[in-house]
Amino acid sequence: QLQKQLMPTGKRLLLCGVNGRTDQKHTGNEWEQLVSSLGADAVFQNMDNALEWCEDQIISEHIAPSALTREFDQSALTQGLSTEQIAQLKSYFVATEYQPGDCVFEEGSTGASLYLIASGTLDVLAHQGQSKQKHVPVRLQTVTHGSVLGEMSLIDALPRSATVTCRNAARCYVLGKDNY
Repeated sequence: QLQKQLMPTGKRLLLCGVNGRTDQKHTGNEWEQLVSSLGADAVFQNMDNALEWCEDQIISEHIAPSALTREFDQSALTQGLSTEQIAQLKSYFVATEYQPGDCVFEEGSTGASLYLIASGTLDVLAHQGQSKQKHVPVRLQTVTHGSVLGEMSLIDALPRSATVTCRNAARCYVLGKDNY
């Protein structure tokens, strides 16, 4: 009934915490009708995934695709620099393209690069608990154009504290330790 009331307003009902055990507890015609009427894109394993979907919808509705790119000379790293200084600084970076699902770097690995995101959306994930095998990673944050990741790897020799994966196609300017 709630789904039917929301439809004319352009709003949607989302289900969170749906997994195999939920399906087993709630069987029958009403449950199947509800899930099928919502569509597969409205049923989420957890609240984090549902919120992520909502964020993506808001971004896609209110931000033009051209506003989702920040070129090197538009980054916070270059504010106050002359055109010549920006060109010299950019020569130390390598433009790198990533595809959806690509792993930029992995938790526990030794890093030696800073990543300046020019376009795309990347998720920062970390495991909780003692054993990585027993625990699903938790999304700590989502970062987009203009963000900088991995900068600590240029300073310390500690393992990466999180994994970064691409949600969609992304372009990053990468500064390696040698060029740093």
